[in-house]
Amino acid sequence: MRDATASVRALPRRVDPSHREREVIAAFSEITTEAITTTRLEDLLGLLGKQLCHLLGVTRCSVYLRDNDGRFRGAAGYCESEGDISAAVQAQEAGIQGDRFSREVIESAAPVLISDVPRDPRPHRRTMEHWHVRRCSACHWSSTAR
Repeated sequence: MRDATASVRALPRRVDPSHREREVIAAFSEITTEAITTTRLEDLLGLLGKQLCHLLGVTRCSVYLRDNDGRFRGAAGYCESEGDISAAVQAQEAGIQGDRFSREVIESAAPVLISDVPRDPRPHRRTMEHWHVRRCSACHWSSTAR
């Protein structure tokens, strides 16, 4: 079973509605091409994070995959200001002690939004401070395909 969590931080951005459809189609086209041609899952997930940032107007996207031991480890990441942050994300684990935010996403399998991270007790403090997160959301995707 493959599970993943992705977290994002909002970035104010206006998108011209007349170009929106073309942007979405171009993003899916690039992701589909990468899925067909890449040999590394991390490359595909990194591109997915980049496209999510662009399409959703967020500054950062991190993807975590569930290992066979049930732990969620960082797999890939993208940041609008820094580019590929996969190495930093791969050093992370979601749902650790003190990370009630990720636990809630994993256990509920529902999207979770935090509009005021500094005042919310659920997220892991050190991680949120390291990335300067003020608002974030996360969703849990699950597939039984291997």
